[in-house]
Amino acid sequence: MLYQSFYYYSAPIKIMLQSTYEAFARKRKELQNYVENLKSRTDFTVFRDEWREVEIEAKESIAGAEDGSVNHRKYKSLVLYALNATSVIYDGKLRMDGIADIDFLYPYRYVRDRLSLYMTILEIKTALKHIKNIDILMLDGSIYADLLAPRELYSLSMEGRNKILSYLPEIERSSNEVISKKIAREERLENEEIFFLEYIEYLYSISALL
Repeated sequence: MLYQSFYYYSAPIKIMLQSTYEAFARKRKELQNYVENLKSRTDFTVFRDEWREVEIEAKESIAGAEDGSVNHRKYKSLVLYALNATSVIYDGKLRMDGIADIDFLYPYRYVRDRLSLYMTILEIKTALKHIKNIDILMLDGSIYADLLAPRELYSLSMEGRNKILSYLPEIERSSNEVISKKIAREERLENEEIFFLEYIEYLYSISALL
């Protein structure tokens, strides 16, 4: 029975993969020619003339990096998601640390943006646990882009913003989870309040890292 179920669900995937391989084989030469054509139309001497050699003195350092991944499944009125974040530290030996979360996303709005927010929060929190012990931290993405606030946040009243800011001490104490969604459930916050709270946790995580 288990084998039959597996075959039933995997058969369409096999068909899609097969058709993808066939399309690639069929268009391989065309794609190669397209790339060569682009290269022939580009004057690479422009970049060569601007290149400046820089000699950097080697220095033994402890380096760290963070990354994360997220996936979700949409149902009729909710979203089930799974995400994780990992920090990698190299100090002569490779060490790793991570946080994972599986939950339902509520409310059912701005799904991709909010899941990306959750992932970034956990990525930063994993990095914060090791930031004092490393010399260099490599971040995945742009901090400047992360600071651009969504337009929807401005709809919350000043009273509502002050209410959300009162939860900041709880956010400051959190180190292993997206605490804003837990607060939102316990306090039964309204949609706009939830979005604002999540963004406050997001901004606090970035400020703590800097």
